[in-house]
Amino acid sequence: MDEKKFLVYGILLIACIIPLIIFNGAVDDFVPRLMFDIWDISQKGYISSEQESSIPGFFVLGSILTLICGFSTEDLLFFPIQLIPFIFVFFLFIYAFSKSYLLSALLTLIEVITGVTGSLKVFFWPHGIGFILFYMLIFIISKLANNKRTTSEFRLLFIIIGSSLVFISYDLFGMFALFMGAVSFIYLILYMYY
Repeated sequence: MDEKKFLVYGILLIACIIPLIIFNGAVDDFVPRLMFDIWDISQKGYISSEQESSIPGFFVLGSILTLICGFSTEDLLFFPIQLIPFIFVFFLFIYAFSKSYLLSALLTLIEVITGVTGSLKVFFWPHGIGFILFYMLIFIISKLANNKRTTSEFRLLFIIIGSSLVFISYDLFGMFALFMGAVSFIYLILYMYY
């Protein structure tokens, strides 16, 4: 195996292991309350009027995970369910712009070990799922912008992921809306003057 590939794989493996040690069960204070709502929805089969919130997609996703995977809400609370998807999507996102496997792996390692709790990148959390969707949307936009012959699959993924983001993380949807507004404004200025 090439030494550079071995180094990249080693860094990504370390990126999977170190957060589990650093954030060993360290979750945000709101997570247990959210887990109760997920448990309640999985028992009742619907979102009651007391549970209406700005993140219904998160509650539904959590309920589906508990029912399909057989997780209890405690398992869902501390199982590092977001870690591998977050690492993969963030690595892909950085690689799309840098075209360097080594730089992408290093930045991914730095990203997953920073923070106060593991909620955002490791454990089940609405804004963590939102970050995964956000980075996927930015990656898809870069593919759509760079490729003149885009496929309908990218456009369909953009619509599905974008509409999912609305119901899972209001923070990241707002960030994505600001990003799209800024990109649209820059394209408008470039189109008018160049």
